[in-house]
Amino acid sequence: MKIPKFKPLAEGSEKSKNVFKYILSGGLIVLLTALGLEVSNNDYDLGKILEGSSWKDAKVMRDKDGNVVTDGSGKYTNDYNCDDFDSQDQAQRFFDKVKADTGEDPNRLDGDKDTVACEDLPKEKSPENEIIDKVVDAIGE
Repeated sequence: MKIPKFKPLAEGSEKSKNVFKYILSGGLIVLLTALGLEVSNNDYDLGKILEGSSWKDAKVMRDKDGNVVTDGSGKYTNDYNCDDFDSQDQAQRFFDKVKADTGEDPNRLDGDKDTVACEDLPKEKSPENEIIDKVVDAIGE
């Protein structure tokens, strides 16, 4: 069975055909870019990019559960508790960054207020969860 041509395009001028090709190509590029970002698990804040920030600065960081992690100011990070970290070192770095930025412990990681976060967690780092280390390091930058 022969596929019929799209009549408005088939009967259109050469200029309208070229415009349609550019529009179709642009749409295809947008879709392929979105697919690439989805496959690579990368997200970018388009608002920051449009304001002139670099791609590196506009990258959205996520924790191991996929939650968005902000710049570390502590405003949106009060959903974390000791169970979200695999080691005391990770929790301590996160605690130190938030405490330095806000002067508070909104996550209550330091229950006895001795400046040591999540004291019951093991001291060594868990190699299978390098993502948390990267997120905590990014927050600390």
